[in-house]
Amino acid sequence: MEVVRICDICGSSMEHGKSVAGMEHLDLIECSRCGLVMTSPRPTREEIGAFYPENYYAHVLREPPRWRRVGDRVKSYRGGYPTREQWPKRSVWAVAARLACGLS
Repeated sequence: MEVVRICDICGSSMEHGKSVAGMEHLDLIECSRCGLVMTSPRPTREEIGAFYPENYYAHVLREPPRWRRVGDRVKSYRGGYPTREQWPKRSVWAVAARLACGLS
């Protein structure tokens, strides 16, 4: 475990912590500059894996369901984000995005 003294975001010093009920072995600390709050001490990069099971959701790469992929694509077209798709596909998604705008 490492005691946190420097903010991960802005590099300023971290203020003394407040005890967390039920977690007597750590404190909540706050950055004196940007306000980031984190726990200290915290596991090192080498130790962090021991706190999560091997099948923890963030460790298992899964493709999002089809409805999520379609929704994300429509949102990107509604937002006007650039695309590398060829003309026919681009046209279909642009129409779908316009239809979705009319429904929402």
